[in-house]
Amino acid sequence: MAAPGQAPDLEAILNSHDSDQVIELIITQTELSDDELGLAVAHWRSILAASEDKPVDAFDHQQIQRPTHIPASTFDWLRPFSELKSPCSPDVSFMGGVWRDGRNDLSPDLIASEEAVIKAIEDEDRPTAGTPAHAVKMWNLGIRVDWLLAFTFELNLFSWKTWEVVAYLIRPATKFRGRCRFGSLPEVSSFTGPATAFMSHCWGGLWGDLVASACSGSRMDRFVWIDIMSVRQWPGNVSDLNFREIIPLCKALVVAAAPIKGVITDKWMDWEEHEVYLSSADYSAAKKSLPFARLWCIGEAASFRLSTSNQFLIPLQ
Repeated sequence: MAAPGQAPDLEAILNSHDSDQVIELIITQTELSDDELGLAVAHWRSILAASEDKPVDAFDHQQIQRPTHIPASTFDWLRPFSELKSPCSPDVSFMGGVWRDGRNDLSPDLIASEEAVIKAIEDEDRPTAGTPAHAVKMWNLGIRVDWLLAFTFELNLFSWKTWEVVAYLIRPATKFRGRCRFGSLPEVSSFTGPATAFMSHCWGGLWGDLVASACSGSRMDRFVWIDIMSVRQWPGNVSDLNFREIIPLCKALVVAAAPIKGVITDKWMDWEEHEVYLSSADYSAAKKSLPFARLWCIGEAASFRLSTSNQFLIPLQ
C-alpha cells in the first residue's frame, strides 16, 4: 500500500490478486475516482468468486448448531447486557425533529449535549459521507455467519425481537465507546468483512429467524450485511442510511420472511376474505414481522432487483 500522501499503484495491487490489499485500497484510498473504485470492487469480487470453488465448512440446511471453534469467552463482554436486558438511560432518539427519552420527551438540559454528540459524529463521517467510499466502508462491515450464530447461541437471543437486540445489546454496548457502529468495536471487527449477502428483515421479527436465514446452507465464512450491526444505532447516523449504495456491492439479497401463524398461512383466501383480513387485528400484528408489508424492505428488494450486478433474490421459506 502506498505511503501517506503517495498515490497507490492501482495496477500493481490489482495484479497481486491479494484480496486483503484490494480491500485496504477500497477502504482507505478516498482519492480514487469512481471508475477506479468500481474497478477495485469488481476485482475483489472476481477474487471472491475464484475462492468459492475451494472446499469449506458449511451449515446444514435442516439443523443449525453452534460453531464449536468460537470459544464462549468471546462473548463474555456482552453477557451483562443480555442478562440485564434493559435499555440505555437515557434512551435517546431523534426522529422527525423531536428528541425523545424512550417514550418521553428528552429534558432540555440534555438536548444541547446530544446535539454536540451528533455534530461530533457527523464531523467524523464527513470525509466520506455521501460518496461511494462511504458505501464501501459500510459494506466492509459484514458479519461472519459463524460468529453471528455463536453470538446468538451464547447470549440466548433466538427468541428476542430484533428491536430488542438493538435496544438491549447494540446500543448499550456502543454508548460509551464513541457511539460507534457495533461492527467497528475491536471485539467484533476481526469477524467483519465485505458482505456477499444483504439481509432484508423486520425489526419486529424474531432475531433467531434472521440468523437462521443468514446461516442456513451457507458457508461458515460467509459475510452478511445486517443493518443493526453495520449502521450506527444513534442519532447522527444519516450518512449510514443510504442502503441503495450498499446493496449493489453484495452478490445476493436474502429476505428473512418466516411463516406467520394464523389465517394468513392456514388457507388460501379469496379477495373478499383477503380484504377482511387486511382490516383485522391479526394483520396489524403480523405486518410488524412481514417484510412484504414493510416499505423499507420493499425498497431494499427493489434496489436489488434494479441493480444490474445482481441476479437473484433468496426468500426464507
